[in-house]
Amino acid sequence: MKKIVISTVPSDDRLAKRIYPVDGNASIQVQEPIYFAINSALANNLQKDDDVKVILLGTTRENDFVNKNITNAFLTIYLCFILQCSVFNHISLGGIVPNILIIITASFGFMRGQNTGMAVGLVAGLFIDIFFGSPFGFMVLIYTIIGYLNGFFKNIFYPEDIKLPMILITVSELVYCILYYIFKFLLRGRLNIGYYFVHIMLPEIVYTIIITLPLYLIIVWINEHLEAYERRNS
Repeated sequence: MKKIVISTVPSDDRLAKRIYPVDGNASIQVQEPIYFAINSALANNLQKDDDVKVILLGTTRENDFVNKNITNAFLTIYLCFILQCSVFNHISLGGIVPNILIIITASFGFMRGQNTGMAVGLVAGLFIDIFFGSPFGFMVLIYTIIGYLNGFFKNIFYPEDIKLPMILITVSELVYCILYYIFKFLLRGRLNIGYYFVHIMLPEIVYTIIITLPLYLIIVWINEHLEAYERRNS
C-alpha cells in the first residue's frame, strides 16, 4: 500500500529522545522515547511492502534557523582566518605558523558530520585561494577532502575525550602537508622531501598540535551552543 506522510517536524538524531503523543489515535503511539516523530506515527501501523513517502514542510522559522547557523559558521571560519593571518603571524616560530583552519575544518567534520565538514573546508579553502593567490580551487579541494574524511568519525566522537580529536587533527595536518608537498613541490621536480619534512612539515604539525589544546575547548563550546540552539528551534 502506498502511504504519504506530511510532517513539519525535522528528523534529527541530535535531538533528545522523547515520547511523541498521537492525538485521536493512541493505538499507533509508540510508548518509549524515540528520536523521530515520524517513527512514532508509523511504527505500529506499517505493513510489509508498504511504499512510504515522507514530505517535510519547511517553515520560515526553520529557514531562519538554518540561515543563522550558516552565518555563525561563516563568522567562526572568518575569525580563525583573521587570527591565522594576523595574531599567529606575529608569533611564528622560524616562519612557521600553526594551521588554524585545519583545526576548525577537522573539528567541524568529526563534531557535526561530513556535510558540515565539507562546507567548512570549502569556505576555508576559498579564503586561502582568494587572499593568498593560490591556484583557484587547489586549497578548496584539500580542505574539503579533509572535512569530509573527518566526518566519518562523528558517531564515535565524545567532547570529553580529547584523544580522538588530537589524533584526527594531527592526521589532518599531516595529510594537508603531504598533499601540499606533492602538488607544490614534487610535481615540479623538487624531490628533497627530507628537507621539507624536517624544516616545514614537522614544525608546522607540532605547532598546530600545541595550539589545538586551548583552541579545541573553544570549538567544543561553540559546537555545544550551536546544538543547544538547534534543539530549541526544532
